[in-house]
Amino acid sequence: MATVKLKSSSYLVIVILIIICLLMAGLIYAWINSLKTLGTFPWLAVASLLPAVLVLNHGIYLQWQPRLLSLSTDSKKDLNGITLEQLQRLFDQEYRGYAIVISYYIPTFALAVTGFVSALMVFDPQTAIGIIEGAIRDNKLLLPAPEGILLSDSLIEGIRFGTLGAYVYVLMTIAERTFRRDISPGLAQWSASQLILGPILGGVASATIATGTNLSLFTQQILYFVVGMAPRQFVSVAADTATRFWSKNDTAVVNSISLRLIGGITARVEERLFEEGIEDAHQLAMANPVRLNRDTPYELRQITNWIDQAILFSTVPESASLLQKEGITGAMDLASYAKTQQAMITDEAGHQKPRLELLANAVHMSPPSLNDVVTRLSQDQQVILVRALYQSDQVNDDNGSWMS
Repeated sequence: MATVKLKSSSYLVIVILIIICLLMAGLIYAWINSLKTLGTFPWLAVASLLPAVLVLNHGIYLQWQPRLLSLSTDSKKDLNGITLEQLQRLFDQEYRGYAIVISYYIPTFALAVTGFVSALMVFDPQTAIGIIEGAIRDNKLLLPAPEGILLSDSLIEGIRFGTLGAYVYVLMTIAERTFRRDISPGLAQWSASQLILGPILGGVASATIATGTNLSLFTQQILYFVVGMAPRQFVSVAADTATRFWSKNDTAVVNSISLRLIGGITARVEERLFEEGIEDAHQLAMANPVRLNRDTPYELRQITNWIDQAILFSTVPESASLLQKEGITGAMDLASYAKTQQAMITDEAGHQKPRLELLANAVHMSPPSLNDVVTRLSQDQQVILVRALYQSDQVNDDNGSWMS
């Protein structure tokens, strides 16, 4: 049995992590000391950094979780087209230090800064905007509010409740994902963006309905809060309205295969894959299984099974369902016919025919066409990778080992 320890952290990554932690601590110090004249409380500064801390925790978990990749083969031996060392390099690309820094630690600092600014927006939007403008103009971190900036009461309400809505949604989403170890780089980056979009869209909503409306103050505040919680939906409604006004009613024809055709992909899994930019079976078929394993809570064997089915559906979309009825669950099974296609099988009438010919007749394909598909899949690098990953038991034991 060959066992290879996957690379983990480096000294440079540790230094970067320490710097980010110090910067986050500096934000709390700035709040408590430089802004205490505003009457704020230290716990508010801590609360503003909580989403960033949760993302940082997940990055550390991925960084230092021990990993061993083990297969019942020599590390240099060809494993159906791929070696253990090649698998090791694939995992190293996704889990090594610089990948975690870019994917998690940098978004952590961005989320800490936006959380800090959001807390200021909730407490005193007038002063917060003055500080931001002063920092941009004079290139300093903290300045008193410039004179002449006056926000209306309705605009302040929109900014404040839009920020609250964004913060509540971000904290709930990240906290819920933390329980499932499902914090992706995209979620961290979007959370930082939402904490900026919340006050902006809240202010836009307040400016829009400030005049000519009969809504009560409480109703307006609820509206601002909802706008901050769902900025994408708010912008989508506005974009759809503009699109319907300007479009020529042309309907685009998209050659797409639904993810719901893949066995095991439920509505919730489909929505989660959408977050990773995978919207149909074609995209899933070409996805990086190791990256999906890192960024989603699903086991690697489950992911490889989905990709295996997706390759089959994207290769022979009209015959995939018929092939599955014949016991061909995915591209790996179909590719195996490259070695057994000439095996003679006795049909129901007692006649002996090549195995591939019987399968072709059952799925309404010509034997030459099915043979071409089998040959192509047997040489496809994605199929080879999926087979190698699927054949190894990718369950992480208490010692952090993946055993065959």
